[in-house]
Amino acid sequence: MSLSVYNRRTSRSHTIEISPHNTIRIGRVQAPDICATECVVDDPQVSSTHCFIWSVCFDESTPALTYIQDISLNGTLINGRKLRKGFTILSDRDLIEIGDHLSLRYTGESFKEEVVLEENGWKVISQVIGKGTFGQIEHPNIVRVHECLETNGSLRIYEDLATGGDLFSYMAQGNDVLRPVSESQALLIVYQVLKALEYLHSRGIVHRDLKLDNILIKRAPVRYPYVILADFGAARRLDAQRTKRSAKRMFTMVGTPEYAAPEINLMQPRSTRGYTNKVDIWSLGVITYILLTGVSPFYSPCIDKTIVKVRQGDLLLKIEEWSKISIEAKQFVKGCLRAKVLQRLDVSGCLETDWINKRSHLSWLEKCYRAILGQ
Repeated sequence: MSLSVYNRRTSRSHTIEISPHNTIRIGRVQAPDICATECVVDDPQVSSTHCFIWSVCFDESTPALTYIQDISLNGTLINGRKLRKGFTILSDRDLIEIGDHLSLRYTGESFKEEVVLEENGWKVISQVIGKGTFGQIEHPNIVRVHECLETNGSLRIYEDLATGGDLFSYMAQGNDVLRPVSESQALLIVYQVLKALEYLHSRGIVHRDLKLDNILIKRAPVRYPYVILADFGAARRLDAQRTKRSAKRMFTMVGTPEYAAPEINLMQPRSTRGYTNKVDIWSLGVITYILLTGVSPFYSPCIDKTIVKVRQGDLLLKIEEWSKISIEAKQFVKGCLRAKVLQRLDVSGCLETDWINKRSHLSWLEKCYRAILGQ
């Protein structure tokens, strides 16, 4: 996939390759802290940041989608039609025109809608989708269900549009290798997840299946992306009518072994001790570890071995991948991945760690967070 760029004023042309890790920013001024690839156009009709173009590929079995997002004052033309402050998916040979002088021709796969109905893929439940725990959630870092409609035997669920893919595809380099992000990127992503967990836990809701795949990038996957939590299929609201002790515990075996806390006993019969909302903090610790290193701390091709590693909870923070990571980040990960639940951080404890709450970090985080939500 590529863009053939032609500037009519200078009669110069060049080609920009599009890949899942190469978000392209087009604008009148440079801003290298936003995207690695820029196309700067000296044209008063072009906004400082005019548009973003990026590709998302969730796995090798599905074609990549190439998006364009217009955030300009004057709009962007796609095949002669104006796209004003919105998204669209590009198709092969689409012509993009920006300002008076710049044109870009997209070459790549065209998006084809495909619906596959599996004969045995349906499950009848008594719960109305969007009316339970998930439907009552409203937070800027949590995906929202807007409407559920049944038409001609098909169920359509309308949720927030997240065009940047998920964190796994954001980090994936192919061949099951993940590209670590910078510590500042990881810090801002974790901060947003903590804001969502703070909201959920304060309302007695536990996600129970946090992982890279369930954290979506809402807009363009720029260097500091806007992330939202998704997939609340395993989420649970704790019953406030129960006793104070039992209201804090759950007993269902759920989650993904690689991310699941040791107290979610995935190998033994149902435990009588249960677990608390701190299982989400354990999962966040695994996510943070992967963001910083590109390595999963407990993963094994064998699920049983993964569970044994989780139970042991041994962290290798002296390996090469951690050599350039700050002490504050290491302490944060350790605090999240304590096997003993009483010693593990909760959401408030995470927000009070030096990695988050250090004055220089917190002021930067709050500034970035406001900017992300205000886009």
